[in-house]
Amino acid sequence: MRQEMSEYPRDGLRVGEKVLALDTHGELVFSEVILWLDRRPAAMERYVLLTTEGCSDPLSLSENHVTFIATRTEPLPQSLHVPVFGKDLHQANLIHRYDPATGVLVARRVTDVRESVDLGAYAPMTVEGNLIVDGHLVSLLRPAVRRTRAMHW
Repeated sequence: MRQEMSEYPRDGLRVGEKVLALDTHGELVFSEVILWLDRRPAAMERYVLLTTEGCSDPLSLSENHVTFIATRTEPLPQSLHVPVFGKDLHQANLIHRYDPATGVLVARRVTDVRESVDLGAYAPMTVEGNLIVDGHLVSLLRPAVRRTRAMHW
């Protein structure tokens, strides 16, 4: 049976379901959600909104959430990635974005960085320890991803 990939809103994701993630070999896989590190729909939290080239929807991370800076523009696994806190990202940094046309992660330049305060904090833990949120690769090292729209299987 073939299952289609779709986006899931933060309140639609459940433990046991699978989301798009990056394995230890640099391959995209569907990784099971094994628990919630943080799930507070009524919490007011501070976020960093990152817009990347070619994408109108921003990635929303807590200031202390970890994402990855790409060191080169080549797709993974050739492009190395360096963990960085959301608050330390700047315009022109390269971060990894999922390209649905090719099915790979590609490095895209950050074009805008803004601060915001918004309702809700969500951080699902996957077997791989990371996932694709709003099309971007993020770590699960810090709870509080606001707009979790995980690529769901």
